[in-house]
Amino acid sequence: ATAEKLLQELRDVLADSTAATTEGSQRLRAAARAAADAGAGGSPEVAEAWERLRSAEAGDWLRRQLKAALASGSAVQLRAAVKQAEAAGEDSYLAADLAKAKAELNACSEREHARQGLRLARASGNPQSLLAAVHAAEKAGLPAYEFEADASACQGLELVEPTPQPHPRGGSAAAWEQQPRRGWEAEPDTPRFGDQTGGGGSRSLPTLLGTGQASLAGAGRAAGDTLVGEKLLGAALEP
Repeated sequence: ATAEKLLQELRDVLADSTAATTEGSQRLRAAARAAADAGAGGSPEVAEAWERLRSAEAGDWLRRQLKAALASGSAVQLRAAVKQAEAAGEDSYLAADLAKAKAELNACSEREHARQGLRLARASGNPQSLLAAVHAAEKAGLPAYEFEADASACQGLELVEPTPQPHPRGGSAAAWEQQPRRGWEAEPDTPRFGDQTGGGGSRSLPTLLGTGQASLAGAGRAAGDTLVGEKLLGAALEP
């Protein structure tokens, strides 16, 4: 009777929505230990209670790791803590700390990227590049002392947005990339002829199409023999 009463108390604790809190974990541990001491250690309720306690302890440890990583501000510690928390699976009690750690990790990455941009801009000696890097550092939230000298060097300058460069064949490079290509333009590795045949310079197959000489190679290919076509073309190009 005593064991059954303790098991019922354990069931009530398991059904309590606050069992996952620190105080709830203490109540659950006490109820599980009492039921086990009364001879109900092999019951499913006791087994479930110990499993919940193990999960709660693991969650508490992960939460401490996330908070310590947040306090450190180290991208390495944050990345490790986030990876451990994600590997543990979904935990509603970890969700808030995990979201904060992810946000801080993204901010750390942006700050490191801004630092790298400052270093590259200083090395380039380009005032516009340095000014853009200073703006990026301000946006990323870098401490002012890390770029205040750079900001002073850029004082009075206005950031000039780069203008799109026209493509050599007319129009912008972006518009040119969207235009359909012809066969030989889409395939930069078009075979070239002339050097090995003594024809006086390298000429591509599309160039030979205008002279009618490529028809000899086409005749060989139509016969299913590429080698024959190339030999005929070489003979036609000989002086």
